[in-house]
Amino acid sequence: TSSGGGASALTLKLGADFILQNGAYTGVQANSTVVNSSGVASNVVLDLNGHNFTDSTYTSTSGFTTGSAAYSISNSSGTAAKFIVPHWTPTGTVMVGNNVTLMIAGLLGVNTTESVQTTQFATGSTLQFASNNSNTVAVNGGTATNNIYNLTIGNTANNNFSDFRALNAGGAMRVNGDFLINQASNGNANHMDLGWSGGTAANTMYVAGNFTDMGGTGATSYNTNTNNFKTGLLIFNGGSTQRDVYINRDFQSALTSTGGNANIKIGESSTVTSNIRLTHNLTNTVGSITMLKESRLNVQNYTVTAGSLIFSDNSVSQHATFAYTFGTTNGLITTTGNLALNTFNLELTFDGTTWTNGNLLLFHYGTNTGGTPALGTITYNGPGTITSAGTLLNSGGNIYLQGLSVTPIPEPSTVFLLMASFGSLIVWKLRRRKA
Repeated sequence: TSSGGGASALTLKLGADFILQNGAYTGVQANSTVVNSSGVASNVVLDLNGHNFTDSTYTSTSGFTTGSAAYSISNSSGTAAKFIVPHWTPTGTVMVGNNVTLMIAGLLGVNTTESVQTTQFATGSTLQFASNNSNTVAVNGGTATNNIYNLTIGNTANNNFSDFRALNAGGAMRVNGDFLINQASNGNANHMDLGWSGGTAANTMYVAGNFTDMGGTGATSYNTNTNNFKTGLLIFNGGSTQRDVYINRDFQSALTSTGGNANIKIGESSTVTSNIRLTHNLTNTVGSITMLKESRLNVQNYTVTAGSLIFSDNSVSQHATFAYTFGTTNGLITTTGNLALNTFNLELTFDGTTWTNGNLLLFHYGTNTGGTPALGTITYNGPGTITSAGTLLNSGGNIYLQGLSVTPIPEPSTVFLLMASFGSLIVWKLRRRKA
């Protein structure tokens, strides 16, 4: 498929699934090449049209090749479509459109180095690394301007796993949508390495959407290479929209190595904030969690365990928010080391079960606190009403909200039933009197 650089784009539109595979004879290799002398990606378009394009030449790099050609992969159908290749190293600009998954499946028995440095991902697109032979897929993630929308590691359809490894020292990969780390059907957990084995700088992964890691509590560490990997940094930066974070495995083994500890940051800067809601306990007993002003962490009724919590608050009026659910099981933030805490806003939700009026434990720390813990505003989401002393108690390595009392009120449906029953009782009595 080629374009001579004319005014109109050249489009190849699929009418069915397409499979590129090797011939039956040894040494016969299938291949397909894109040539675009115009250098403009929108001039050559492969429209998947709701179908899958699969390069199944998994033993060779000579299957689907593009080199320095620029082109677009689009999908004019409302049905999701996949562009599946074993190897991905274009040097020209490739544009991946909405509702298209670019799946890099890997070469059989070979650890490969892939590159997405010149690939551009539209909103609604997905980049997926799904090994066919449990091999390492090392990725040149590009610079901080290299953005991905959705990112998926691994494939649940087989027992193989992918080892996703960032290569550039001090580089960054931005995921503007959701990040999913699958677990293979046999329980093997996929890997994500954010350290770099060749230098002193680590890599940063920015996630603006939901973050889901399906690896079990005892899953193999994200880091599988012991060559002095440096500390990786995971930053949530999705703004004011609430995003869910589910991480089952222990970060202590997940992102910890000889070169340093794992670090998590909620919010990117004073202007790029984050609002995350935990849907599982978060355990990072060695690394730190940094909370930026105006960001929000909703622990619900789960427990956050960190080596340290660094609370960065540079403004008198723009505080971060910690949200808790309390009742039968209370949310909790605990550190094995320091808890650096300043003024924060508190948001509470009662789960409607049982609560003994008294102090509510919010934080536990292992060594000491930094800053001056204080309350900004308290927001209550119900049910019922609450009263509290509105002050914090710092005692014995614990920080409590003092004097929390809950006054539940009946649900509207319950009130209606009580009124209906009461009304029936009165009518019955009146009828008896008339008789």
